[in-house]
Amino acid sequence: MDIRELLKHELVVAAHVGDMDACAAMVAFRELARKLVTQPKRLEFTFSGAANKEGEKILKMFDLKTKLMDDVPLEDFEYVVLLDTQTNVIPDFLRKKKIFLIDHHVKIESKLAGGVVDELAASTTEVIYSLFKENKIKPSANAAKAIIYGLISDTAGMRFAKTKTFGVMHELLSENKFEYQNLLAEIYEERDISERIAWLKAAKRTEVKQINNRLVVISEIGAFESSSATKLLALGADVALVFSSKPGEDRIIGRAKSGINLAEIFTKVAAEFKGSGGGHMGACAMNVPNEKGRPAIALVIKALKSVL
Repeated sequence: MDIRELLKHELVVAAHVGDMDACAAMVAFRELARKLVTQPKRLEFTFSGAANKEGEKILKMFDLKTKLMDDVPLEDFEYVVLLDTQTNVIPDFLRKKKIFLIDHHVKIESKLAGGVVDELAASTTEVIYSLFKENKIKPSANAAKAIIYGLISDTAGMRFAKTKTFGVMHELLSENKFEYQNLLAEIYEERDISERIAWLKAAKRTEVKQINNRLVVISEIGAFESSSATKLLALGADVALVFSSKPGEDRIIGRAKSGINLAEIFTKVAAEFKGSGGGHMGACAMNVPNEKGRPAIALVIKALKSVL
């Protein structure tokens, strides 16, 4: 099934966690749907998890209304479009729907109604931009901004971008006469003091393991795990594993420097504990049952020893 055929149906557009890329992808997908089909069918936007602070900012900036999943009459919908989300991290009741996947994470084998997955793309918004190009549709300035925000978010301000992504960024900036620094100023704010305290706590609590000439650090905090893991890389780690215990599950965030496929390791380890895991090669997450977080980290370290 291609995207035009998909848009003949009423759709639930869902993401697991509403980060900046997922929410910006929703904005871009909304416009693509409206431009591909004269009278698009009903679209509902929702999350199986929740939108974070950066995602909420995108939703507000582009006036995209979302609903809690409990408030979406899922029985009305045959198809679900998953954005920036793998099927192994969504609730079972969504997996029973016909799923069309638009994503850029390491592909996980799953029976799908269709989809577009590009592991070489830097963000899900970049994948959606390829659908604009494929269908010879020029995104509006607003949609172009949303696509750029997804790129910025998932490449840490283009620091981890590949050559292809720089080409996409150049196209969007030049065609819309955007200034990159102005776009950065629109979406980035001074981090809240509670997040900066979390970074310092994560650094203070690090356990350092040297595997050959690589440094792997492990830390535990209660919140802001993703940004804390990124900061630990900036301090000199090659791999950062940040652990937190949540109600009903333990969560591990992983960050790794170029050349280390952490997502593949996380996917395999999560399966050992009947949890879920995956993401990008250098940025991924794992959710396992409570009390299984530390044993899962031990298996990640064991796997790293065989590849580093």
